[in-house]
Amino acid sequence: MKRRIVPAEIGRCSNLGDRAVSKQSLDGWTSLDLVKRQADRYGDRVFCTFEEGPHLTFAEFEHETDALASGLADLGVGEGDRVLMFAFNSRSFLLTMIAVHKRGAIFVPINTELKGDFLRHQMNVIEPRVVVVDAMLRGVFDTVDTTDLAIETTITVGADAPPLPGTKLVAFEALAATEARPGDVVTAKPQDICTIMFTSGIVRRALE
Repeated sequence: MKRRIVPAEIGRCSNLGDRAVSKQSLDGWTSLDLVKRQADRYGDRVFCTFEEGPHLTFAEFEHETDALASGLADLGVGEGDRVLMFAFNSRSFLLTMIAVHKRGAIFVPINTELKGDFLRHQMNVIEPRVVVVDAMLRGVFDTVDTTDLAIETTITVGADAPPLPGTKLVAFEALAATEARPGDVVTAKPQDICTIMFTSGIVRRALE
């Protein structure tokens, strides 16, 4: 029996808005499209709550990530740059992830249990332009030598902490207070790389 070939399926997803999308065309279905669509649709409804601070509405999340993206633009962060984040799950973590995406840069969350050679290995692979670090975890970077890496800026979250050697220090709160500029948000494409995540790498590191 010959196999019947049918056209690409058309599907709808009610929670993403009344839009049809074919498997052959994913334009308009990036994470940034979703954030914008939900902000337009749900506005002042609560999007996310946090233990350490007030909740965020859909509209607030869209605006605050726009503002943070403009702050990153002021630091020179652009398409393809890697932004390493070494922080606990938090409001700042979520805002940074989407703000980095809005700049067309690549968000790289790192396991907060890493230190020494394991941390250095991942930094070597990533070659970050910016490091965002929770002030409580800043001391971990004293276990590695980062002076030969091309890191330009250290963004600290939560409190004052020294920058990584040879980098400029910026407070997350100050960066988040930047006035949002629409032109700083890129138009994302489905094939763009937006995040790099590491598995444990235990076997690889054990064999080296």
